[in-house]
Amino acid sequence: KVPTNGNDDVNEGNNPNSWIGTNFPDASWTSGNTGIGYATGSPDAYDPLISTDVQGLMWGGGTSIYIRIPFNIADPSTISGLTLKMKYDDGFVAYLNGNPESVAEENSVPPDQLDYQSDASANHSDSQAQVYQDTAISASGLNVGANVLCIHGLNDSASDRKSVV
Repeated sequence: KVPTNGNDDVNEGNNPNSWIGTNFPDASWTSGNTGIGYATGSPDAYDPLISTDVQGLMWGGGTSIYIRIPFNIADPSTISGLTLKMKYDDGFVAYLNGNPESVAEENSVPPDQLDYQSDASANHSDSQAQVYQDTAISASGLNVGANVLCIHGLNDSASDRKSVV
């Protein structure tokens, strides 16, 4: 979802109805496969990275996109750790199961400034964006059964000609 107002913002955990919550009603959101972004060039080096094109939603408009990735775990006690593998342009913040403390972030503004209009705090080069960056994540936040990984994708400018998360 490309947010258009702050109703769903995390607000450092002060919004109990935030989009990162495990029971957040996301049925009206556009669904698609990961590799979410756009590239205005044709052909573009980002084309193979993008499975769900959001150019019409983001380019020239917003710099933030909210992504929810549901998954199930039968027995979290059997998992000792997780690795988040990210390709991104230009930044992101990742949350697990509604916890407002991020499990990973790159090129993000501080949590007290992060909202639906946030830009990435720095550029992540096109060549870097095409390579996975691995981040170790604790398995302690996993639930038995339903879980949700939430990614706040950040572009450095609404006029940026490409974005990917």
